[in-house]
Amino acid sequence: MNILVKPRTGRSRRPFLLLALAAVIGLLLPTAPAAAPAPPPAIVLLTQTTLGQNSAVQEQLTHKVRERFPPHQVRWATCLSTASAAEQLPDLAQVLAALPIQGVTQAVLQSLAVVPNLECDRAVADLQAKGGLKLALGKPLLSSLADRHRLLTALATTFTPNKDQAVLVLAGGSQNQAVLREYLALYTLLLAKFKEKNLFFGTTDSLPALKTALNGLKKSSASTVTILPLPTFVDGAPPVQLLEALAAVRADLAAAKAGPVEIFPDGLGSLDGILAIYVDHVAAALETLAPKKPERRKRGKK
Repeated sequence: MNILVKPRTGRSRRPFLLLALAAVIGLLLPTAPAAAPAPPPAIVLLTQTTLGQNSAVQEQLTHKVRERFPPHQVRWATCLSTASAAEQLPDLAQVLAALPIQGVTQAVLQSLAVVPNLECDRAVADLQAKGGLKLALGKPLLSSLADRHRLLTALATTFTPNKDQAVLVLAGGSQNQAVLREYLALYTLLLAKFKEKNLFFGTTDSLPALKTALNGLKKSSASTVTILPLPTFVDGAPPVQLLEALAAVRADLAAAKAGPVEIFPDGLGSLDGILAIYVDHVAAALETLAPKKPERRKRGKK
């Protein structure tokens, strides 16, 4: 008699056992630690001077930047190649060289100039050409029509030019066309906003000319004058050229006016509205370093 053996039709359980065994072994083996996320971009506040003269304003701006961007480290540097080791601030190359040691791969260089500064721009371009850190340059104070309007708003809350008090905004000069355009654009807005009021604007070595501003000021009915040096903000003391111009202007006006001629001591750096412009420029520069989100494809109509 033949005995028929019915073949097994079920699947073998061996593959499942092997998978289970592999899973158990995977749980028992030590896993490699997850890589630490890269630090956020550093924020370097970049000055045109060796600084050290206006620490209160430095602290004010540093606080505002840290408050707005808490995860980011904030550093100060000068873009001047003539800074000595005795100065309080390191130069830009030193600051950037130290960042990769801390794992930082990106940095925002926020210019604290009023208008484009050729020396700082060249220093930044040279560093970008060398590679290494990915850099984004924050724009100077006056970079757009909106910036100029915000500057005027801050100015208007501090001074009220009238028939008895005149205000002279005094800026350093430059033959650079980009700088000249910014100064002339600011001058046009000043004339429109303070029309028929005793507010005057002049530069030491470009347009609008300081001589024209002084002539208008002397003819005005104002008996007292306040001089506002435009670059005297977070960037420390004014350049020597501007200091000499301030002394000469003050003496000239004192001889022509009966009342006192004063120089606003802290300049624009003491005004929150001015510092807010710089902080917003930091934000715009940080956005250029952020990874771009992939564009979502739009579904076509059926």
